[in-house]
Amino acid sequence: MVSNLRAVSGRMFIPEGRKSSIFVTQDREGQMRRFRLPFEVECEDFGIDYYPGTQQPKVFRSDLLLHVDGEPAFRKHIEVNKPLDYKGFRFFQAFYDELGVMARTRVSGEDGAPLTETMVTLGEVVPLGGADAFALIDFEADRDGQGPAVRLRAIENDKVGDPFWVRKDDPTPAPLGKYQFDFIDLESVFATGLEVSVDPGVKIVWAGAVILIPSLLWALFGYHHRVWLRVEPDRAVAWWTGNKRKPQLEAQVRTALARIEGAAEGENDG
Repeated sequence: MVSNLRAVSGRMFIPEGRKSSIFVTQDREGQMRRFRLPFEVECEDFGIDYYPGTQQPKVFRSDLLLHVDGEPAFRKHIEVNKPLDYKGFRFFQAFYDELGVMARTRVSGEDGAPLTETMVTLGEVVPLGGADAFALIDFEADRDGQGPAVRLRAIENDKVGDPFWVRKDDPTPAPLGKYQFDFIDLESVFATGLEVSVDPGVKIVWAGAVILIPSLLWALFGYHHRVWLRVEPDRAVAWWTGNKRKPQLEAQVRTALARIEGAAEGENDG
């Protein structure tokens, strides 16, 4: 009953290097609903193996990192049928998608200290804090025969700078001068698809199992003995039955009868 009323399942779609706390469900009427997790799930990496000589996936997997209150809290590698369990939530590797080519870019401050490293899609605007940001507006796999390069535009204090090219492994300052950009490489990026479920009834089921299992063990392996006793003026009569160790039960009953009869004789002699 609890599971029917409170259980929720849905799906998450997280590109490599990104994190999310939202999963989406669909009710019986086909309406989509959004739920927010009490933590964020980051896809640190996604991998896929193909059957030899084909493009048919054999195994696909994700390296997940959970962030609680903005801090890394739990990391696990998952595959199909090898889910991640965390505080009542279960995450299954369910599907994936290839997003295409993205540019891995590192941003540093004026002092050269790295500020962030991220995967950027074409046309995406990446916040840098406050009113600062940058955008990827173009890329070439081999610019002027000198290898891959990306074309960026920096935004500082809401002021949009001129576009500029950054070659691979050649750190370049932005025209506005506040940031330095380092293009690391172009990468084919995947997004992991997760099946998310939470069922409060599971805890109740486990609690019931903890209570029930000892009783079942006792029923299966314990001794079940029943004894009926009738005391008459001149004698004591007993009947007994049991599922195991019947000779020992008979000996115990006879010993008890002898004690009762001995006690009765003592009272008569008194």
